[in-house]
Amino acid sequence: EIPRVTGVQTCALPICVFSASATHASGSTVLVTIDEPVNGVFKASLQPSIKGVYTVVVKLFDDKVAQFTRTISPAKASASDSVGTAPAVAVAGVGASFAVQLVDKFLNVITLNETTRKDDTKFTAMYQAGTDKRRVQVTRAKDSKSGTHAAVYTFTQAYFCSGCFSVLYDGAHVAGSPFSVEITAGPVDSAQTVIQRPDAAQAGASAFLLALTADKYNNPRTESCGQSCVSIQLQQTGNRRRLGVATSIKDNSDG
Repeated sequence: EIPRVTGVQTCALPICVFSASATHASGSTVLVTIDEPVNGVFKASLQPSIKGVYTVVVKLFDDKVAQFTRTISPAKASASDSVGTAPAVAVAGVGASFAVQLVDKFLNVITLNETTRKDDTKFTAMYQAGTDKRRVQVTRAKDSKSGTHAAVYTFTQAYFCSGCFSVLYDGAHVAGSPFSVEITAGPVDSAQTVIQRPDAAQAGASAFLLALTADKYNNPRTESCGQSCVSIQLQQTGNRRRLGVATSIKDNSDG
């Protein structure tokens, strides 16, 4: 309601005419409608779709009789309009972050300062592959200017998970959910790497050994890791005398 202005108590149409305008801080304007007076009180109505501070100016004919500001908050968060993002590729053993930018139906970003801890409880994140279901905690971003919440999950199996990770708000999927992620093997783990070797070798002749690399979760590596991840030395059993060093290591580019 427009605040009552001293000296303007009652007014009978059409002797006097009120008009009002509302301007957003960005410069955009919002249509303001004024109802016929009830007991000398005029009511102005506006339906802004952009959050922020509006300056409302009230005029009697062309003379300004009142000016005030109103701060408009975002509408209720909309799951279907809130944008979820996921990594296209994740590495086994490394946390993958699934982030959600909360917005309302007018696409206003809802910052963390404009939400409460109760709103946080409306988030649900879930990893599901077949009968394997695991709930994941959703946490707030540290930047209060952002409306971002995130769920971090560490995959252990290298495969393409199709629609295996879901993020919901108030029981509905956010845009993009459920997400699909390509999960690749982690760094080479020596304890899981298998060496295929000949039963015997002849002095002066080449001997071939095959190293089948895997990560700590025993996911076979299918990508090249270069010669830097594998080195081969020969030493005699029972002592530290080195008999030789592999002179050529070929990366087959398949792990």
